[in-house]
Amino acid sequence: IAAARVAARLGLPGLTVAGAGRCRDKHLTRAALTGSGLPQPRYALAGSLSEADAAARRIGFPVVLKPRGMGASAGVVKVGQAGEMAEAFTVAARASHAGPPAFEAGLLVEELVQGPEISVDGVVAAGEYRPFCLARKRLGPAPYFEETGHIVNAADPLLTDACLHHVLAEAHRALGLADGITHTEVRMTARGPVIIEVNARLGGDMIPYLGKLATGVDPGRVAADVARGARPRLAASRHQVAGIRFLYPPEDCRIVDICLPEPGAVPGLVSAQPMAASGEAVYLPPRAHLGRYALLIACGTDPATCEASLDEAAMLASVHYEPLKPEELVPSRLL
Repeated sequence: IAAARVAARLGLPGLTVAGAGRCRDKHLTRAALTGSGLPQPRYALAGSLSEADAAARRIGFPVVLKPRGMGASAGVVKVGQAGEMAEAFTVAARASHAGPPAFEAGLLVEELVQGPEISVDGVVAAGEYRPFCLARKRLGPAPYFEETGHIVNAADPLLTDACLHHVLAEAHRALGLADGITHTEVRMTARGPVIIEVNARLGGDMIPYLGKLATGVDPGRVAADVARGARPRLAASRHQVAGIRFLYPPEDCRIVDICLPEPGAVPGLVSAQPMAASGEAVYLPPRAHLGRYALLIACGTDPATCEASLDEAAMLASVHYEPLKPEELVPSRLL
């Protein structure tokens, strides 16, 4: 929002202040997309546990609770039945307090839409939306929506799917976005693509880097092009598959040592990097978010080959850890 305000004040290309605000606040996102007639989950804004419970009963279980102003699935929890609501509400509310105070007023209660989840990095230039990087997500165990990996295929058939492209373009139009980069999360449901959220930024989890490995399209250059009013160059110069896998310890722990395979030890393995230092405490949901100890990146000629490389590298990786003491097992302020 701050960057959009600066661009508007200086008369430079930008997403628009209102558009950036609708992306930053997930409640405003839902309202804009629902108002435009796009397929959306049924939803409500709840300011208390009792309001969340009542909303879930109206919508029908299962539902999803989420903070209105966080990212990376922080605090997003599936609630399968009424008896799970109190614990889920505590997790989601705690996550909302880790972000800006402006977005602490209420949690979203949403219908759980079923189907594979993808993310699409795209660019809006002079109001025209174009996608350039599509990633298929790997999710951790329920009831949380921790993203544990992504696969980017330069030849993914969804990149040319007319229905998906229409929904994405209409969503950006409904949000009032003019010039800039976005990261959109979508569920591919039986009723078609359903927008989960639109973020006014590049994707996280190194997805833009995967896109560059797979297609050769440099997301930094795309962002620079649109920022200076030039038409972004999105033609692919590579045609392969790139993937990332995040490794998690089996329990909340303190890291002692991490052993990772060298890229040459596994065909297609590009990188293996630790994400936690020796002596660092790592917490899993629901105590914390992104409790990863390492990441693996691989490339291949097709998704199956890329996944096989990541599987082999993950089998070779190991973490030596110590269980945390009872007094250390307190809720983290980050979730």
